[in-house]
Amino acid sequence: MPENFSRRTFLKGTAGASGTAVAVSLAGCTGADEGFPSDTIEFVNHYSEGGGTDTNFREIEPHWEEEIGGSFSQTYEDGAGTRNGVNTVVGEDDLYTVGGTLTPATPSTIPADEEDENREPAFSVDDLEFLGTTVGDPALIRIREDDGRFDTLEELIAYAEDNPGELTMGSSGPVNQFTLAGVQLFDELDLDDIDIVPYDGGGPVQTGLLQEEVDFIIRAVYNSRDIEDETTVVGIFAEDNEWSEITDDAEPVNDVLETNIEYDPLSGFETYYVSMDAAEAEPDEYEQLVDSFQVAMESDDYRTDLADVDEFEPEKVDVRSPDETREIWEDAVDAFRAEQDLIEQYIQE
Repeated sequence: MPENFSRRTFLKGTAGASGTAVAVSLAGCTGADEGFPSDTIEFVNHYSEGGGTDTNFREIEPHWEEEIGGSFSQTYEDGAGTRNGVNTVVGEDDLYTVGGTLTPATPSTIPADEEDENREPAFSVDDLEFLGTTVGDPALIRIREDDGRFDTLEELIAYAEDNPGELTMGSSGPVNQFTLAGVQLFDELDLDDIDIVPYDGGGPVQTGLLQEEVDFIIRAVYNSRDIEDETTVVGIFAEDNEWSEITDDAEPVNDVLETNIEYDPLSGFETYYVSMDAAEAEPDEYEQLVDSFQVAMESDDYRTDLADVDEFEPEKVDVRSPDETREIWEDAVDAFRAEQDLIEQYIQE
């Protein structure tokens, strides 16, 4: 298991030892196939226009284009729980199509499909070959700032134990990392009388918290910042809180509650990948995609551009290697597969 949220793990372990290592690798790849890319590379966003995946790609796009010596275009293939986008990418036989999606949302569809008598899994992890990750957004627990019943995570749990059946948790959907985080937390603490209310997206669940429809929510660091003034973060699902300035200096959940929750499957990693068949057929071109992507993600210009947007934006960057990314996906599949019954138990119909 890669260390949770250690930035620049891949390049520090390889190119980081020598400032020119990746540059040499890139130069070698370009020399091996000066014709790639000879056409525009299509980035298939598995979500709708205007969301976080759209924004994150637009931020890295010019830097990646500079490194690879080509151009990208972005299309949107949302729907079917991201299955549509995956099917589009894995159906391609060349490396001019790159997919962009989130874990664990996409890998969680595999165990969900396995449990569905009317559906076969749309894909397997082995159908994908990974380029790496762009951002990592760890899950956290938010309460209303003016709740009055509890101010800390310990007080929240104590209230739940003293008032069985009273508290409800909000999640942005029935099957995602936030639901999984709640299920694992309640299971470890033997809190079997907290219902999870699934909402249709992040905005609605945050509104539900503010309007007192639910008592607390599990969201992520960056996707919930628009309600930070009205809420308090009481715990974060990460080994270390590297985002303390924008998460109320919350402590890691395991440290506070002495639980043993595995964090990586609960973190929203944005993943870029290509068809495994295409990567195996064109290994040199695949290497160019990986190297250019990793160098672009680590570039000072990219970090400067992010800082111009917001001083905390560079902190969302979490670059993982292809092998680490595959491990994250496989862990997510295993985690959701193991918790299918518990998820059904806690989800409020």
